[in-house]
Amino acid sequence: MSEDDYVPSSPDSSDSDAPLIQYIRRSGVEEANKQTRSNEKHKTRKSIKGKTRFAKLERKSRRNFGIAYITESGKAKQARVCQPLLDCRMKCRERFTDADRQIIFNEYWGAGSHLKRVTYVTSMIKKLKTASAKEKKLTGNNKNRQYSLKYFLRMNGIENQICKVCFRKTFHYSRRDSNKKYLPPHYTLAMVYSQYLSEPDHVVISRTKFEEIFHKLNIGIKKPSKDTCGKCDCLRMKITLTSNVEEKLKYQHELDTHQKQADDYYKLKAEDKRLSKIDPTTKTVTFDLQQCLPTPKVSTGISFYLRQLWTFNLTVHDCDNDQAYCFMWHEAIAGRGANQVGSCIHQFLNSIPSDVEKITLYSDSCTGQNKNAHIVAMKRGSLAKLIPELQYKGLVPITAKKKDNLMKLLPYISDVFWDFYTNLPTNQADDIHPDMESSDEDE
Repeated sequence: MSEDDYVPSSPDSSDSDAPLIQYIRRSGVEEANKQTRSNEKHKTRKSIKGKTRFAKLERKSRRNFGIAYITESGKAKQARVCQPLLDCRMKCRERFTDADRQIIFNEYWGAGSHLKRVTYVTSMIKKLKTASAKEKKLTGNNKNRQYSLKYFLRMNGIENQICKVCFRKTFHYSRRDSNKKYLPPHYTLAMVYSQYLSEPDHVVISRTKFEEIFHKLNIGIKKPSKDTCGKCDCLRMKITLTSNVEEKLKYQHELDTHQKQADDYYKLKAEDKRLSKIDPTTKTVTFDLQQCLPTPKVSTGISFYLRQLWTFNLTVHDCDNDQAYCFMWHEAIAGRGANQVGSCIHQFLNSIPSDVEKITLYSDSCTGQNKNAHIVAMKRGSLAKLIPELQYKGLVPITAKKKDNLMKLLPYISDVFWDFYTNLPTNQADDIHPDMESSDEDE
């Protein structure tokens, strides 16, 4: 063996293994050299150039700067916007103007880098020890949360604590839509666990393990805080189902315009509220119809398979003094069309002091509420024309099938209410859901 072919042996190998190891090493080096020369003869794979690469870089840039863009699969993504705030216990909307939050928003998304945004958000969230905690019941294992997260916004070099909702809306952080299931609002996690313990012939697990499994099943107690806009949902569905890029951009532009108009109305409402608080002759009012409430309110499983009496609740909010008024009635009294909503609004307007000259009302896209749009910004002098012509002198009959189902629920409620349900009048009409009822404006 020549000196040129000599390969030092490993300190971990014995003298008898040295020739074999040297051969393996030489063979490996030669094979690697052959593979290198072979690769040099073949053309390497070239990266994508031209329009495709430019489009990819443009998408990435627009995404990092929060600008609207179209994904590679053709899905339209909306631009990031500084969303309007709602009232909260920390009064974030009063402490931070829209202009101040817009400056913070521009600074955050102007970084143009995901890493910089993460670093910025991390610096604005502080982990502190929990000041107080509620003890968990039903088990002896009281493990409480030890830390809480505090959120801040920096203005003029000063960090100001805010609520989590304000933090998310300022930076346009929102949860994605999911397929999460929700239990009825009268349920609590403690109640669900208590019912689980009452079930016979099963293995009992701890409260902590029960909560872990409960959340893994993607189930929640609290219902979604608000409903969605029908036009927004329709446009988003068109954007998702359309494969034509031009049509996607068209629908996306229509959606952006619609949402821009909504933001303008929110700003207009905020301005009206501000003016009405300093001018005693003006008043700003919002009203909305709550989701139908099933009556009687029972948690037994049989109630989910039986027809119940529907109760309606129209909530009117006086923005001047933050006072809410609820007008409630059930389907045996009246439906929930434009006349019923108008009657509630008329009742509220009659309670307003006589020195109020201008009233501005805001509502959502509910049909019954939009039929009363002529009330918006009405003068005090025109209220005299709102004289109701009809009065409810008796109960409206309900279907016989619903009456039979209500009778089956009597054993699950207090006997104080038995006479009320027993005396409800009936008719032979087909049983329909209140959402499908013909409203007054269709007659």
